Amino acid sequence: REVLTHTFGIATTYLFISAAAPRWMDPDGAGGHGLGSAQEGNKEGELPSLSEVIGRIGMGPAQIKAVLVGGGVWLADGSELLLISSVTMSVADDWHLGGFERGFVVTAVYMGILVGNLLSGPLGDYYGRRGLILLSYASIFGMSIISSFAMGVGSLASSRLLVGVAIGLGQPTWNALGSELTPADWRMATATLAQLLFPLGEIYAALLLMQDDPGLRDAHWRSLLRLGAIPSIVLLLASYLLLPESPSFLALRGRKGDAQAVLAKMSRDNGGTLASVAFKTPATKPDEEVQMSYLGTARAQMDIVFGKHLLGSTIVVMYSCFVLNLAYFGSLFAFPQVLPLIFEQGSAASALLVGALWEFPGFALAFFIGMHVPRKLAMKIYLVLSLVSFVMFATAAGYPQRTYFMEAVLRVGYYGIKCFLNIGFVIVYQYSVEIYPTEARITGTAVNLAGGRLAGMLAPLLFEGLREVTHSTMPFFWTIAGAMVLNYGLVDSLRYETAGVTLPDRTEDLAFTTAVTSSYGSTAGSASTAGAHP
Repeated sequence: REVLTHTFGIATTYLFISAAAPRWMDPDGAGGHGLGSAQEGNKEGELPSLSEVIGRIGMGPAQIKAVLVGGGVWLADGSELLLISSVTMSVADDWHLGGFERGFVVTAVYMGILVGNLLSGPLGDYYGRRGLILLSYASIFGMSIISSFAMGVGSLASSRLLVGVAIGLGQPTWNALGSELTPADWRMATATLAQLLFPLGEIYAALLLMQDDPGLRDAHWRSLLRLGAIPSIVLLLASYLLLPESPSFLALRGRKGDAQAVLAKMSRDNGGTLASVAFKTPATKPDEEVQMSYLGTARAQMDIVFGKHLLGSTIVVMYSCFVLNLAYFGSLFAFPQVLPLIFEQGSAASALLVGALWEFPGFALAFFIGMHVPRKLAMKIYLVLSLVSFVMFATAAGYPQRTYFMEAVLRVGYYGIKCFLNIGFVIVYQYSVEIYPTEARITGTAVNLAGGRLAGMLAPLLFEGLREVTHSTMPFFWTIAGAMVLNYGLVDSLRYETAGVTLPDRTEDLAFTTAVTSSYGSTAGSASTAGAHP
């Protein structure tokens, strides 16, 4: 039965992708070759750029609606990850699993997210953004249901790996789409709203856990995994009806008519009165590039991401994502096991719920900092606050005597971890979107997020390994603190500052602006460079 369950899950996913991909992700879909009227062509030099039209449309219901349906992939992520991290003890008790097997069940999810992140870049930059998000939601729901019928650790880990692949397909894709639908000055607001959905997913999962087993020792994990899949199917239906394609992607593919239709709908949703959404035609891909094979396109996009202009920034941002995810998802795995040992009063599930609620002030801080502080300085602020919180938590939790003062330090450290890491998610992830041109934006974002997911994959194994060697859970938290110190030092080596700049479409735009703004990127950037992209 375990083999049949595993085989059925893989076959279902393959058939779904085969059936859905041609319809949802056709890069040259019906009606997709409109290039505007002849009159428009005669006035091409007088038209605003696409980013200027989006700026005139402004921030409003169109972007908020897109965040709620497309950015919901982060809600599904929060729900799924907290659930599987919290029910591992119950699964281990049912199947008599050791520490390594218990950690591997969670690691399998992060392995899948890593694979999904890497696949999403070439897929999203070749086929488009919208279809990949729809595929992500459908696969999360299907594989989550299948995982609830697992008959052994092998089938459970395999099906949860596929859940991770589905999550990984949607995250970088939404990050790019959200930025491409939003005016430059409001990109941080869109990023913050999307990231806010992650703790909402955690709260949903925590409420399920509180209702099922507040002590987290005897949870009915099969029913919890099924209930945790509900947000994905709801978001799939909502996204199918409401989520637009990226106008930047459409324009770059030569589908200007489709891009203008998206812009017109956004203008109406925002209550705008624009007489025209016509825009200057961007430098579209040559025919040989459009007709390039999928693998050829993927290689070309990787050449951009790891090319001479972006190699250093890509490496540093990848490490920043690694540290951020090691801290957050390592804590997400560790806290359900550590909190019952140190918070004697109240249930562990309620402590998880309160911790999830503390994430919301973190997002408020992220929004304020992101709107008023350059990206590089904002990264340093997040690292300092998070480092102090980890040191406080590890010091107080390892203290032999529990005094009122150390109890206060412990709680401040715990709530600080839950709060301040979210500043990093908003700032670092948004920066990872902004440094790449449209033609490789999802690929660049995906590569960076994959670095983070590698940390998420290793975190449960690192936690269990350090606990087994040291007979303590605190070395894991000290390891994270050390990684943050190194990350702080590397921030200054980032070449570009991207706050408030126009996103480039082609590599040529990136190379040109790099040549004229070689000094741009310092934390104390001047006003004269505030409008130029590196």
